[in-house]
Amino acid sequence: MAAMAIKLLTGVYDDGADRGRNVPTNVRVPIRMAHRSSLEVQLNVLRISGVPLSIADEAATFAMQVRLSSITGSPGFVITGVAVPTSGPSWVRFAITPDTTKFMTPGRFMYEIWMTRGAARDCVVPVSAFLLEPSLS
Repeated sequence: MAAMAIKLLTGVYDDGADRGRNVPTNVRVPIRMAHRSSLEVQLNVLRISGVPLSIADEAATFAMQVRLSSITGSPGFVITGVAVPTSGPSWVRFAITPDTTKFMTPGRFMYEIWMTRGAARDCVVPVSAFLLEPSLS
């Protein structure tokens, strides 16, 4: 069995502070994967100042939503992220399994990642391309 592919992303939480020198201004990264395959998305969340966000201290949850376009509301899938404290206080993992995409038709989609803290909801990765390619098997 092949190892799960990994995609590394950086998310930015704009808390109103000044932007740090090394904080990316564009965190849109396309994701490309084969239909009915596995992909682990690892997200490092930074405050806009550049300080890693302490997910446990913020009591934050994360959701990755993949949908047909940025306009339509019907999602292809939504995955809840899992904190990965062994990687650091600001890391979240999303596991996309073959079952996640089995009812989707290969094609172009959009994804975004949201952070929720209580009643507040903030986008940490804005709408980006998600390409679901036909499987070779």
